[in-house]
Amino acid sequence: VATELNTGQLAGSFCRRGRSHEEMIMSIPISDSFIRGSEFHAWLFSIPDKKLVNWNISKSIKMGIQQYDEIVNLVGRKNESLPFLSVHPLDSAHIVGYNSGQYSERVYMTPAYEIYEVESGVIKDTIKLFNKIELRTGDDVYRSRVFLSVQDCMKPDNSRLACGMFYMPVFNIIDPHTKQVHGIRIKGTKSFSAKNRIVHYMDMAANDDFICALYCGEK
Repeated sequence: VATELNTGQLAGSFCRRGRSHEEMIMSIPISDSFIRGSEFHAWLFSIPDKKLVNWNISKSIKMGIQQYDEIVNLVGRKNESLPFLSVHPLDSAHIVGYNSGQYSERVYMTPAYEIYEVESGVIKDTIKLFNKIELRTGDDVYRSRVFLSVQDCMKPDNSRLACGMFYMPVFNIIDPHTKQVHGIRIKGTKSFSAKNRIVHYMDMAANDDFICALYCGEK
């Protein structure tokens, strides 16, 4: 939904669900936006059909109907859906997404950032941050497969990616071009617990100089 800031009036509803080539079964929330030429864009991703869509926001609002500049199906390492939690533009030809590894109730792989070529949809590289964690908690909601959940953001020039961990007191600064990772734990933050659900980094944002993090540190 697009809304006029000055008047509060509805400017249009876009990106409706559907099963045709130019529709998505569903879409994860917008992770990032970017400018191409003079137009405002965002990458959308539909998990069930592995469909990556470049939504031209400026043209959609101007014309009153949804306008997609590119539509491509991503080809991952598995034949199943790609459980992305975020998608960011890396450069004009690539995107980077956080694959949660949760392909199904039975299949769970260690989460990682994956880089895809936009034109072909083929995976080009993987940034591995974590080792797999297998711990029994006795809590159906707080299981080991959620321990590595993250909130992330991209630096405006796309040179760095920052991700704060939801259940661990750590955030990482990643160079997606060299795959170098710098992990940081702020002094005084509570330790990770497999017994007590402690929420740490709830949201992240960055400009050229600073990372801003919404930190909780409580049950």
